[in-house]
Amino acid sequence: MHRKPVIGFIKDERGTAGVAFLSEGGELLCGCGALVRIAINRNGQSQCVECDARIVGDPRPSQQTLVDIIIRQRDFSVKTFGPGPRTKGLQQHIRKELEEIDRAPLDVEEWIDIVILALDGAWRAGFTPAEVVRVLTAKQSKNERRSWPDWRQASQDQAIEHDRSGER
Repeated sequence: MHRKPVIGFIKDERGTAGVAFLSEGGELLCGCGALVRIAINRNGQSQCVECDARIVGDPRPSQQTLVDIIIRQRDFSVKTFGPGPRTKGLQQHIRKELEEIDRAPLDVEEWIDIVILALDGAWRAGFTPAEVVRVLTAKQSKNERRSWPDWRQASQDQAIEHDRSGER
């Protein structure tokens, strides 16, 4: 039997404890099997909609680091798509995802597909997950130091490029 990850404990008014699970759909389930409603109150408590048991502690799953996510993605990708650079295939897939964004520009999953493919390409190019995060952080810092034109003067339909006049 496949066990669900435990992410918190449920206690009812009598102090009886149960277990909260995260379902495959990402929903928080009480030990009784019902959906746990996240209460918006001053105490930040959550409760089960069926048995009124209260969650003790933070019911949300812990946040993974970006390194953890890249490791998980890499393990899945190697198992599913095999080893090696696969550069042309990744480029082809990114182009397909860009077309999907053209059709649904507000769909965050289409944007995330490109993020996942970019991470796949980075580790397939030989970089460790920690190196990918380090370079991502350094690149963001580099972009923040660059000179950019006033976005209010640019078309919404055109890329905004940084000032390259000082580059070699």
